[in-house]
Amino acid sequence: MTWTPPTTAKPPNPLIPPAGASHHRAKSCPAHARNGQKGGNTVNPRRIAAALADTAPVGVLAAIAGAGSFTHIRDTAAQHGQHGPMAWAVAVCIDFSELAVRHDLHVY
Repeated sequence: MTWTPPTTAKPPNPLIPPAGASHHRAKSCPAHARNGQKGGNTVNPRRIAAALADTAPVGVLAAIAGAGSFTHIRDTAAQHGQHGPMAWAVAVCIDFSELAVRHDLHVY
């Protein structure tokens, strides 16, 4: 007598579409063009303007905060004996190290 493991049904994988489902997610797929629908990607200027209006203030604030952080670190390094290019190098290393850690941790 041989042992056989019990069979259990696997849950469906959410990344794989079910059998018979269309592989298309967007109606702008070129395959839909033959059905009378518009194919290719279209650019909506209003959506671009809205995205810029949403992200521009955040970008400006990030630039101001980055400049303030850099200046503060550079001045602190200069007050503690690192003058000239070394004070700038300390500020660059610290600020870019922080950005690299944020990127690796996916903290945005």
